[in-house]
Amino acid sequence: MIHGRDLLVFAPGPWDDIWRNRHQLLTILARENTVLWIEPRVFAGDALPQSGRAKLSWRRGIGPRVEQVRPGLYVYSDPVLPRAVTRRPLRDPIRRMRERSIRRVMSRLRMEAPVLWLFWPGQQDAIGRFGESLTIYHVVDEYSGYGGMGAEYREALRREEERLLRRADLVFVTSPALYESKRGYNPHTFLVPNGVNYAAFESVVQGKDEAPAIVAGVERPIVGYVGAMNAKIDLSLILGVAERRTDWTFLMVGPVLSEEPEDRRAYAGLRALSNVLFAGRVDVGQVPHYVNACDVCLMPYKINTWTRHVNSLKLFEYLACGKPIVGTDIPACRQVAPHVRIARGVEEFERHIEEALREDDPVLVRSRRALAARNTWEQRVESISQAIENRATEPGHAGYRE
Repeated sequence: MIHGRDLLVFAPGPWDDIWRNRHQLLTILARENTVLWIEPRVFAGDALPQSGRAKLSWRRGIGPRVEQVRPGLYVYSDPVLPRAVTRRPLRDPIRRMRERSIRRVMSRLRMEAPVLWLFWPGQQDAIGRFGESLTIYHVVDEYSGYGGMGAEYREALRREEERLLRRADLVFVTSPALYESKRGYNPHTFLVPNGVNYAAFESVVQGKDEAPAIVAGVERPIVGYVGAMNAKIDLSLILGVAERRTDWTFLMVGPVLSEEPEDRRAYAGLRALSNVLFAGRVDVGQVPHYVNACDVCLMPYKINTWTRHVNSLKLFEYLACGKPIVGTDIPACRQVAPHVRIARGVEEFERHIEEALREDDPVLVRSRRALAARNTWEQRVESISQAIENRATEPGHAGYRE
């Protein structure tokens, strides 16, 4: 792992959001480095909706604030401001004030020549403003594949991303499809898939695990999904299976984030079924317990541009518990096809779950867990660290490039 470096991270979401790859990677990196996590600004009109998705912490009310949330990891938050500050004539003065505030925090933390870490094309205005030695662009999705975008905005986002890909010193991507689509813009592009906190799942599997209270006394089998339920998850598919198999308990763990009409209808349908349980968002430390409570785990993704580029966080978490998995026909499932039953449509999904429930082979369980053990977050951090060290020490490397 890199050691003694300063990492200035412009995160696309708040620290208190559900844990994603950035939380896992930067928590590990903070053991040997100083990490300053810059939360995105929240505006007065957006504060209420945001609070339903992640805790809108007290930091937002009276900032800017800095809070140490882990050893070596600090979170910077702006106060909630009116959206008018994003328009002229206030935009540029407010931006300069924010930059000065961040630089003061950096000075207090004795951060110098940081590695600037960006996750979204719109963050590239930060390049060149903080004396960075290196700029990283970390791509976790095909952002132009997100739903709800107009054609004009989608094209503008593509152009903006292409510019950032060329400007960055390093580009990290999480899936082979992203690697193929981004590497042509930057020769320093590296595939770093998501991983798993294997030790946490190992502890639950090997220990005397008590099932979460929500499933205490419910009828088995338990068919589970653990993760955010955003617009890439096919809730209609789950509803179709749950309506057919009232003898199965469906455990849905995570926040429901999609605003798509079809997803809201499916969600309402699922809530009306007595064999479907919604646990809501749970703490990252509780995730292994919920996965371990399931008899079969699901990866019910829609088939579209977005999901063709995903690298699922939940995949290795399911495997770490040795659970049989049923998923839809997306590349992330096909890449580990021996460990995931791939289904198309409600009837096939039901049949594959039924087959998985009849499975009784300890060799398969060990094989799944062994695959997860070879894909830990620590291993991902080593890959990232090596790329950073190689790029930073490259002859003639000048850090920031316009």
